Amino acid sequence: MNFVKKMCILRQIKDGFAGDGKSLSGLVKIEQYGKNLSVEVSVINFAPLKSGEYYCLIADENNRTELLSLCGKSFFNLVSDLDVENGFCAVVCFVKNGVFPVAYGVNGDKVYDFEGLLSTAVFPGTEET
Repeated sequence: MNFVKKMCILRQIKDGFAGDGKSLSGLVKIEQYGKNLSVEVSVINFAPLKSGEYYCLIADENNRTELLSLCGKSFFNLVSDLDVENGFCAVVCFVKNGVFPVAYGVNGDKVYDFEGLLSTAVFPGTEET
């Protein structure tokens, strides 16, 4: 098993979610040892929410994903099948009556179809019945 430590910088992709009118940004740091992931999601200039929720979707180069709720949390320890050794992407989304990507970042050389990844993810409260 290898220890892997990666990070990516988040950049704004949708206006209207900044608390002070500046651009959204942030940082996602991941440490992996085997199937154990330690993830830190730091967001900057995100407006506080009265309703809805922010989520961070992380995907590896094989399009395996993990969905993290940012409701009062920024550190996550989980067991996952993700393999971030060759990089990953992270998308922060606002979820309320739909899923709206607001910030995005990549570690590595792969070009990710984050909209395709979002369309296959199941966000709580958006499931079809």
